[in-house]
Amino acid sequence: MTIVDQLVQVMCICRVVQLAMMLFLVACVSSSIAEGRTWKDTTGKFSVEAELVEQTDQAVVLKRADGSTITVPIARLSDADRQFLQVAAASRVKLGPAVSFPKAGVSIAQPEDFFEVENFEGFYNEEKQGSIVATRLPDAYADAVRAFEPATLKAGGMTLQSRETVETNGRTGLWLQVAQPAGDQVYSKWILAFGDDRQCLIITGMCPQEHAGELASTLKAAVLSTKLTK
Repeated sequence: MTIVDQLVQVMCICRVVQLAMMLFLVACVSSSIAEGRTWKDTTGKFSVEAELVEQTDQAVVLKRADGSTITVPIARLSDADRQFLQVAAASRVKLGPAVSFPKAGVSIAQPEDFFEVENFEGFYNEEKQGSIVATRLPDAYADAVRAFEPATLKAGGMTLQSRETVETNGRTGLWLQVAQPAGDQVYSKWILAFGDDRQCLIITGMCPQEHAGELASTLKAAVLSTKLTK
């Protein structure tokens, strides 16, 4: 066997190992959903062993071992539980290859039934009026995110539903959910903001609230798939 043949064989083995690890991680998430886990609230004083049976934008329905169910607002769940829900939701979403958006300097995985458009950098679903928009601001991140303070959002007609700090692209960012009226519609928006002292990247997924039940997981997974390209 030549050196080239040996290198090819090693590369094939590495790919098989990587695929096996990916399948293992997905299986772990699926198993945790099906078999139950310990859920805790933000104080750590309340906990329950239960299976996740339903998830909406605002709450989860958990089923105990005795078959009884409880509904818990997502805002009351611990950071670990909210992160678990994000991973679980993303594992159920079908995303295509990442598409690069040069002006924003990011790439985003393209969701099924969403397509690129000419008038902004991002994707659009015409049937359900869902969109993902990537924006790069020439402002320091610390300055730009002041627009996402609760009082500022309220003054702009938006209702803050959740806000948390996340780690993305090696940076600390903000992950928000807001509701905003526009005409005769109310839109649900999921916003990822991150950057540095030179720029702020804002990736927004949005849709009318009437379609949020169908699109929320897809929009959140796509927004969170954002990667810097420059």
